[in-house]
Amino acid sequence: MKRTFSFLILVLACASLAMAGMELTSAKIYRKQNEIAKAMEFYDQAVAKEPDNAEAVYERGELLGIIAMDPAQIGVRKKIAGDVDDPQMVVLDRMVKDFDAVRVMATGGDKKAQKYEKKIKTISDEYWWEFYSKAVAADSAYRAMEAAGSMENANAVVDQGLKSALVAIKIDPKHWSSRFVFAQLRGFQAKDDGFVAAWHEAMTALDSSDMKTKEPENYKHNHYYAHLQLIQNYYAQENYAKTLEVADEMLADDPGSVEAVQYKAFALATMASDEKRSATERDSLKRVALGALDNAKTSNPDDENILFYIGQFNLQLADTAAAMTAFDNFLVRVPGDRDVLFTQGLIYLEGSAKYGNLDKAVEKFGAIKDAYPEDGPAWINYGIALIRQGKTSEGSDAVKKGESLPGK
Repeated sequence: MKRTFSFLILVLACASLAMAGMELTSAKIYRKQNEIAKAMEFYDQAVAKEPDNAEAVYERGELLGIIAMDPAQIGVRKKIAGDVDDPQMVVLDRMVKDFDAVRVMATGGDKKAQKYEKKIKTISDEYWWEFYSKAVAADSAYRAMEAAGSMENANAVVDQGLKSALVAIKIDPKHWSSRFVFAQLRGFQAKDDGFVAAWHEAMTALDSSDMKTKEPENYKHNHYYAHLQLIQNYYAQENYAKTLEVADEMLADDPGSVEAVQYKAFALATMASDEKRSATERDSLKRVALGALDNAKTSNPDDENILFYIGQFNLQLADTAAAMTAFDNFLVRVPGDRDVLFTQGLIYLEGSAKYGNLDKAVEKFGAIKDAYPEDGPAWINYGIALIRQGKTSEGSDAVKKGESLPGK
């Protein structure tokens, strides 16, 4: 009896295998006859009965790719995907899952599955490149529109580019390039949390790739570029804590990074000027900011904004000598800046014996009133400086003129 029962089990198992084999054979025949919809039905049945059959799973995935990519198969695509906005994405998603299943079988030692790995890579690379190229083209088209000042249909271009980038990511989630172009296109729409998340995902994909060991210079360039997108966004959004965090990450990779040094310095400078903070905290931040600004000046000596902040913070920290030096250097680059001229004029007019200089006060306020004839405060201080020089009549006239004019 036991032998009969065992024989019955063996017969049933063979019958099941035969049925699965028949369905796979039918799928192949229908595919050869270009009856794609019928072929898919039988591939589904074959895989349902033998989910570990690498041949059936691979061939179904291959056919799903053809259905997704061939314009002539739109009807089949919609039938498979159902009532969705993007049938192509649904079908490609199924293709990717089948190919991933075959890869898992190959990793587990399935010899037949291992034979399909190279074919899967060839197919995936071809489809990935098609969509990635479309995304890159959309990125280039948008930039060209921006440069030409003609943004008609720009939103449609970006939307199409994002869709292509998402498909490329779907086909190969680990490929950093498609994530980079997606993040760039996302930034054309809005610099929001989605934009930040896209760049973080792009960096994660880059760090997971083999570029760091195979192409270290390209890795460094792309890693820096991604950080730059983030730091620019955080600074523009006035998120100075995150600006400092990214700046420090950039400086850890490249201590000579001009952009990182500058963003760090300006973030600290802005935080130090925030009157919502306590005086003690602001003073502490000003000292830290000055160190960062000095580094920024070394890396980029021609940036007048750095000199302006150095002057302001040194002045607030009562280092008048350092402040005046910075302001003098600033005025070499921006000779007619009203605010810096006025600040220096007040120091020369009201400063201690060491910095009091009526001739220079007249010079500074005179330069302002010549450049801005309606500047009342400049005329008044110009007059006061003249009076203190003993030029009472001329000074009084200047003060009266200033009092008749509006403020700055």
